[in-house]
Amino acid sequence: MMINQDRNDIEIPNFIDRPDLQSYGQKTVSSVLAVVGWTCWLYLILPLLTLIAWIGGYHRVNQYVVLNKDGFLEQINILGPVVLIMVVLLLLWATYNLLRFKDVARRNAPQNTTVEEMAEHFHVDEKLITRAQDHQVVIFYFDEHGAITNVVDSERLTTLVDV
Repeated sequence: MMINQDRNDIEIPNFIDRPDLQSYGQKTVSSVLAVVGWTCWLYLILPLLTLIAWIGGYHRVNQYVVLNKDGFLEQINILGPVVLIMVVLLLLWATYNLLRFKDVARRNAPQNTTVEEMAEHFHVDEKLITRAQDHQVVIFYFDEHGAITNVVDSERLTTLVDV
């Protein structure tokens, strides 16, 4: 079996899918970057979009509200109660759901898979799963039916087991 040693492997850390594995420093850096990003958005981009909308909307407001073309104010008198009824219905629905699901925890994190469950699912020995978990980066090889054929420790390029 040939393994290309010249390729640039991308190491994806576990905490991308499991934020609970992040250290305090990683959580802090992530939060700071989020704040910086949102600050840039609000400070730089949002005023530009507001200016573009204001320039484009000025003529429309003048045409339809100030000059009252096409009976805009009469349309607002009709649409206002319709929007109010829709808001009341939405609030009633939200209140109903709040009362109905108040003490129900519907979103729970999935349970961690045990070594026994993984070994049974992949039809391998539990020792293989345990040995693979001891390495940071492991390459699994599969056949055309999805069965594991080989497992290699990519740091030392040693075969953990031939299945």
